[in-house]
Amino acid sequence: MSRLARSDEAQAPEEIRAMRGSLRKLTMVLALGCAVPAAAQQQVFKQGVDLHEALQQDGAESSNALNYIVGVVDALNGTRSRDGSCFDLKAAETVTGSRIAQVVRAFLLKNPQMKERPGSSVVAAALEETWPCR
Repeated sequence: MSRLARSDEAQAPEEIRAMRGSLRKLTMVLALGCAVPAAAQQQVFKQGVDLHEALQQDGAESSNALNYIVGVVDALNGTRSRDGSCFDLKAAETVTGSRIAQVVRAFLLKNPQMKERPGSSVVAAALEETWPCR
């Protein structure tokens, strides 16, 4: 940075210096966001059918589905949705991730119409049926 640029920055009002810092941070965030591999960006379960298909497979697809389900559980456990539905795994004695995946898989087989709903809604409905809030 030249001596002139440094002296301009030293004389700049506080807001301009803060804005420059924010722009630098934004540039870094955008640069890092572009560095995320395309495969990581594509692995999103948008519908229950995607979740259902992944749960029927072995390997990475099934593991990704299980991780997705666990994420939904962590985010929603014990909270009430707009329609008043709720599930509570704290009330269950011991619940494993594979047990939760079995519940979701069985729910989708029993309720095929739910495959068109968002994956998070499917997980919440399946768990509410098995472990409702009290």
